[in-house]
Amino acid sequence: MSTLCLSGGCAGTARLRELRAVAAPDSMAPLADTRLVELAASMAGGVAFSPRLELFPLDLGPARALRISQAAAGVRSESGISFEDLLSRVRARFPGLAVLDETTYVELSEALTEAGFPLDWDTGRRRFLPRTEEGRGSRLALSSSVLTSTG
Repeated sequence: MSTLCLSGGCAGTARLRELRAVAAPDSMAPLADTRLVELAASMAGGVAFSPRLELFPLDLGPARALRISQAAAGVRSESGISFEDLLSRVRARFPGLAVLDETTYVELSEALTEAGFPLDWDTGRRRFLPRTEEGRGSRLALSSSVLTSTG
């Protein structure tokens, strides 16, 4: 099995095709997809599988887990996302990921930046919020137009 599949970069159908390419003994009935992926994970050691039947290393780094899971995508500026909710989203995609157990909001903030998600921790609200761009605020942009006639 390729390392690409173990790092979260392999689509489910490609992974199953790769696993099914290994010939089973003639006397053995074909395994269900879920059982086949579970067996592959247990044989690889240090590997788990997601509900999407993705194989991933249990030491997958937080930045890569955030990038692959897209857990921080679509966070709204008015509500943000709590530390716990963000970790829950990652755990839903990668159950059993050990690196998340002792993660602090500072480490998660650094991982978000590395993963390309511009979110900052708001200590008052205890939530990650999208970064505000300098020069943008609540000021209204004024515009005018003039209607002229050449008649």
